[in-house]
Amino acid sequence: SNTLTQVTHVPAGLAAGPLVNAETGKKMRFSGNHLDARLQGPFNNRLIPLTRATMAVHTPWYALSLDERQALFDRVFPDIPHEMSNRVTDWQSKFGVAAVTAIDAKFSNDLFLLTQEARATYCQDALGTHEHGVEAMKAPFMWKRWTDSGKKQGKFRGELILKTFAFAHYPVVQSLPADLHPLVGEGVDARPCGALILSVLAVERALRMWRTGVKTIQPGALGHFSADNWGDKTIIVNGVAKRQEKVKRLMDRARKMEASAWDVFLREARSLYLAHKSARENHAIVIESHSDLSSASSDSDFTAADE
Repeated sequence: SNTLTQVTHVPAGLAAGPLVNAETGKKMRFSGNHLDARLQGPFNNRLIPLTRATMAVHTPWYALSLDERQALFDRVFPDIPHEMSNRVTDWQSKFGVAAVTAIDAKFSNDLFLLTQEARATYCQDALGTHEHGVEAMKAPFMWKRWTDSGKKQGKFRGELILKTFAFAHYPVVQSLPADLHPLVGEGVDARPCGALILSVLAVERALRMWRTGVKTIQPGALGHFSADNWGDKTIIVNGVAKRQEKVKRLMDRARKMEASAWDVFLREARSLYLAHKSARENHAIVIESHSDLSSASSDSDFTAADE
């Protein structure tokens, strides 16, 4: 969803009401074009990437509070008296798009994965046989190398995870101005653990879509890459409430990664992104174009008043 942007000037002590189209009487949908001209460049080139980079350090589907978003706005526009009344929309869905695009491309380009049977086998092997494979780090797709004997190397550096992170989040990393880097994740772990785990979950979802060898997307809301479907939740089993905390456990593992492991991961993701971004038919470019991942032209994030 590309909910557009409203940033309304609010005189001191007053609240901004919703703006209405004088002809239709309906609430207006806003874009960056509605911003004051002096705000458009910094909003798109500084506030949007800062907000996305900040979201990337938090647990997937963490909701930035109004105070947190106001603080980000004030960091970028310290001398402009605006009140933010905004919401961040479906930033996470970009990871779902990136993962599906990556596996679709693999199946289209790999001569050994052109049949339904081959694709089904690939997905089943990638997911593994362990009941809680992803949560327990026993899903082969999560590792750079996984042998039949169970030996593994390169945690979270599976090909599809790296591509998903590279295509969905690396444009944010590239577009964030250097002077704003120290503001990302102030007071918390500033590494993009949330973006990494979103990539893992998105790849798991894409593999399950293709598990039969034919891509099958569940209808309606069940098919969305959302907190309801992929976030932690409480379920009732035989009348007893049971907490599912896969995302929390994965975040704990990501936060325990050593700095050297993060350096390798980010270097490999950067190489993937840079290797593909110049080609028109490249999937990174397709994703950016269709999902507004390029921070410089996107205003979709706000609605306002161990190896």
